[in-house]
Amino acid sequence: MLLQFSVSNYGSIKKEVLFSLVPSIDKSHPENVFELGDYTANAITAIYGANASGKSMLFKAMTNALIYIRTSNLFQVGQLIPVVPYKFCDNPEDNPTKVEFTFVAQDEKKYVYGFSATQKAVLEEYLYCYKSAKASMVFERKGDSYEFPRGYKSVLTPLTRMNTSNKLFLSTATTWNAEQTMIPFKWFSESIDTLTSWDNLADLALEEYRVHKDENVAFVVNLFKQADINITNVTVETKEVRQKASGGILFDSLAINNQLM
Repeated sequence: MLLQFSVSNYGSIKKEVLFSLVPSIDKSHPENVFELGDYTANAITAIYGANASGKSMLFKAMTNALIYIRTSNLFQVGQLIPVVPYKFCDNPEDNPTKVEFTFVAQDEKKYVYGFSATQKAVLEEYLYCYKSAKASMVFERKGDSYEFPRGYKSVLTPLTRMNTSNKLFLSTATTWNAEQTMIPFKWFSESIDTLTSWDNLADLALEEYRVHKDENVAFVVNLFKQADINITNVTVETKEVRQKASGGILFDSLAINNQLM
């Protein structure tokens, strides 16, 4: 469960931007609050603003960070890190891109993970776990120097030799089966995703309408009503379409017909 994400010095984003899903003190929509262990987060959050104000860039930054975390261990020596410094940054080598995730993993504990990097090297990386009200360090990294708690040193210190300046230690340690990083890494690989393409989103939406037609239609009709859009109903029709180029496999095709007032 994602609680918040922050990024700075990426694309059109210069100063830190914080995307938070932590619920406010407003209790008027309890159905929009998701609980996991001792923590809560908004189930749905909207980001809105003027054109070219950075809405898409925020999700591009999150997407690239997720891809880098998941695939970092596969990087070859000298391979560039997929960060894009702020377009008008005068000295990108001295001003790294910074990202940070705060989340609740499958063990129902809160974690804070972040890193700062240029296209050539990771300058800082850290992972903290909240086993109580106070954060406990799992590891801290400054360039190629690492720090671990006393109980983790014997396990994690040898794994630093497997890491390189352009790789994230979270990924490297997990590849070598480090128990201390396994759960947070699995959260990044299994429990969060982003959709930056309309094509991907459309495919998921059509599948949702096919499987959960009635509840999705009711949701959309209510959404139209709340937005004062003059559409009173939506009907969904499903039919099988034979696609010869794919060996005669049957596909579902959805047609959505709007009934206007």
